[in-house]
Amino acid sequence: MKTISFLSTLALVLLLSACNKDKKNIDVDVNDEFELDFDQTAFFKDDNSSTSIKFIEVVEDSRCPDDAICIWAGHVVIKLNIDNAVVELASPSLNQADSLRSADMGEYTISIKEIKPGRGLSSNIIDEDDYSAVLEITKK
Repeated sequence: MKTISFLSTLALVLLLSACNKDKKNIDVDVNDEFELDFDQTAFFKDDNSSTSIKFIEVVEDSRCPDDAICIWAGHVVIKLNIDNAVVELASPSLNQADSLRSADMGEYTISIKEIKPGRGLSSNIIDEDDYSAVLEITKK
């Protein structure tokens, strides 16, 4: 009986530790969209090198709240640390140049597709920790 109890406890501990994986780091592939949370790091590997991409700051969130009437939709500007180089990217917006939505990473390009969460109501305050960016890496 003690053996069964011990094995059950051991199985539970292993299951819980597997569920508690390090969510600060994720691996990503070329041509796949991925969601990068604030303060999370993605690792991209190709045949020649490895690149780290960390979401480090929300610079601006000027999106129009759902309960307001705005002249333009606004955008979100974020900072990424790509292999120790800081890059600013802006969420897609109708009044914006494509150059603000992507950045070069050697023979690859990283593009911002979406910022989460949505703006919501004007009374909604989004903590920096609650942001995530949907990004994509493509080969040039």
